[in-house]
Amino acid sequence: GGDTRQAIAQKIARQADLILFVIAGDLTQLEYTALSELHRAGKPILVVFNKTDQFPMTDRDQIVTMIQQDRLAGLIPPENIVMAAAAPLVTQAIRQADGSIHTHRERGAADVEALKLKILEILQREGKALVAINTLLYADDINEQVVAKNWRCAIALPMTPFGKQSLPSRLPLPSIQLPLWTYSAVPLLMWP
Repeated sequence: GGDTRQAIAQKIARQADLILFVIAGDLTQLEYTALSELHRAGKPILVVFNKTDQFPMTDRDQIVTMIQQDRLAGLIPPENIVMAAAAPLVTQAIRQADGSIHTHRERGAADVEALKLKILEILQREGKALVAINTLLYADDINEQVVAKNWRCAIALPMTPFGKQSLPSRLPLPSIQLPLWTYSAVPLLMWP
């Protein structure tokens, strides 16, 4: 259900460098709630108003203005709301031999240039910081796993007559190779 989707979204958001939140019109309450949750991940978010080809220009401009000034004010910077048309429908008019005009719709070229430019701008401006943040988050996740594993191991150690846990002569220290440095997790053991 909703809790499962939320947990998946939060996990993916922690691993992502940049979050693209795609909408196809004005923001719904469900979308606003999801976007607020994703915002807590601390990653840059681009709100992509897709399918702009299906709106008259004045309507789509009004929708973007309303999203920027009302719906997402204080949550997403206005410059991080971009318009796109990933698979626009283009109406083609063809004159028939009898002089009548026949129209049909077909897929046109994607209009995602503003989105591409905004992604490049964010990566250029925040690229190194994003790598560092993601590396630290990854290291923190691994550290939590190692601590949890070692805590389970400490609980399983036999007790000595003095009420202290007996330790093997050497404790393994897992070493995880990360892109920027080596991180060694020291086991955390609680003593009574």
